Amino acid sequence: DAYVARIEAGLKRIDAAYAPYVYGHLADGNLHISINCDGPLPHERHAAIEDVLYQGLREAGGSFSAEHGVGLEKREAYERYADPVKRDLAKAIKALIDPGHVMNPGKVVG
Repeated sequence: DAYVARIEAGLKRIDAAYAPYVYGHLADGNLHISINCDGPLPHERHAAIEDVLYQGLREAGGSFSAEHGVGLEKREAYERYADPVKRDLAKAIKALIDPGHVMNPGKVVG
């Protein structure tokens, strides 16, 4: 698929040794991507890697997160790449359920 080919090429531009492991849920088309590399990913490369993974995601019919929430580690990427309509909807639903902001305060949708 064109999205997977694009991320493969983008990761190679960052480091020739990087390769994506792509897996997911065939029934609903959700993809999960892990990066195959030697050791932990250097922190200074996180933003470039996120750009490769998440830019163009909506145009490809994808979403930043499908069936689960987003942790604090990915909060900035969520704000930058997730569909703003979906982000606003999530915040509105959270406000209805938790108007006092007592459930998991200060988290991604708070």
